[in-house]
Amino acid sequence: MTPNMAPVQRQTALAVDKSKCPLCGKSNRCAMEIEKSTGMNPGACWCVNLDFSADLLAQLPIEAQGQSCICEACARKPLIQKVKSG
Repeated sequence: MTPNMAPVQRQTALAVDKSKCPLCGKSNRCAMEIEKSTGMNPGACWCVNLDFSADLLAQLPIEAQGQSCICEACARKPLIQKVKSG
């Protein structure tokens, strides 16, 4: 890795709000993030009982992949139809 790449990667990571769903922008109610921000353990996260399809995960912006959780509403609704351009 070149020295110039590290600041760009750090800046991208800071731009992702881990408490927001990367698909709709609403609170994702991630139990791990709630615990980090409040110091209180809210118990098991709602997501432990759901399977996230590869198609759903493929809709995430690249900068949010592995950084921010999808909210329960987006995880439970049918796949968002991508609009074809052109």
